Amino acid sequence: MKGPSRGEVFDELSNWNVGAGIVTMALFPLALPGIILLLVAAIPLLALAIPFLLIGGLLVGIARLARSLARMVEGLRRSARTEGELMRIAAPHGS
Repeated sequence: MKGPSRGEVFDELSNWNVGAGIVTMALFPLALPGIILLLVAAIPLLALAIPFLLIGGLLVGIARLARSLARMVEGLRRSARTEGELMRIAAPHGS
């Protein structure tokens, strides 16, 4: 006993996809009020989330600023140390 051929399977799946598309397009206008209500209901949640997002953004900004300042100071120290080492090497030792 042989199963359905590849063409028959494809044809059946195509029929199911067309049917799902027809049902989706028919029911979408009925879903629009629900989608709109969901979006309107989400506005107060966004209003509650905005202060927390702003505080988080400020904290991240401060952390990045501190990190960049620390790297800048470290770079200045490293260049000063390198200049001092070069001066010691260039100075004569026996005088």
